[in-house]
Amino acid sequence: MRDLTPQEIANAPEWATHYIVDSDDDITYESLDWWCWAANPSRKCDNRGRMSGVPIPRKEFDISQYEFSDGDMDIIIEADGGVFVSVDSDRGLYANLSRNDIIALARHSKLTPEDLTGKSS
Repeated sequence: MRDLTPQEIANAPEWATHYIVDSDDDITYESLDWWCWAANPSRKCDNRGRMSGVPIPRKEFDISQYEFSDGDMDIIIEADGGVFVSVDSDRGLYANLSRNDIIALARHSKLTPEDLTGKSS
């Protein structure tokens, strides 16, 4: 069995936690949460059964790699999920956003799960 390509990982259905690549190079997706599988990624689980696949190696979003539109912004992620934002370190301008602040901003912007994952359901 081969590993998924980076594109196949990116295209894997959100609900899928595991995968199997068979001898014909067809990919079957499985969900540990639902104990089911589907050969067609556009459909949710077709069948229920025993898991036998390999975990999908999804990468978590790394905010430190994000380039903000304002190039003077630097951020530090705090242990509680909050964000320390330095806007202009030369003048000492900064903001400290708690996790609840970030959630409020997301709600204000009416963000959907698709906005946050970059995938459509």
